[in-house]
Amino acid sequence: PDDGSPPPSDGPWSRSTHSAAGARAALDRGATLVTLSPVWSPTSKPTDRRQPLGPDSFLAVAAGRPVLALGGITPSRHHRLQSLGVAGSAVLGDLFGATTPPAAASQLDRYLTNIRQSGTPRDR
Repeated sequence: PDDGSPPPSDGPWSRSTHSAAGARAALDRGATLVTLSPVWSPTSKPTDRRQPLGPDSFLAVAAGRPVLALGGITPSRHHRLQSLGVAGSAVLGDLFGATTPPAAASQLDRYLTNIRQSGTPRDR
């Protein structure tokens, strides 16, 4: 959580955060991975009233650091962030909002195809 609780003392750890300050604090305390959300309005939470960070604010925290984007991620938004060198993204709503399991599988396939076609920043 984004609550300032102490990190584990025995190995790698991650933190889910909901503010740029929370993400920076987790990284400064040694998190090996941070999820920062929402970057865009989350599709899994249509009533979420939080102000999305937006890609520019996300990049100010995430560029060159182990930070994953969450919130409103689509294949094109993932590709946009990846082209700017971010560590990656996580997706929930765009998959779980599918009307059927085959539709979710098809959407997941689109994500994986997008990733395979674009490579990673290290591949370029």
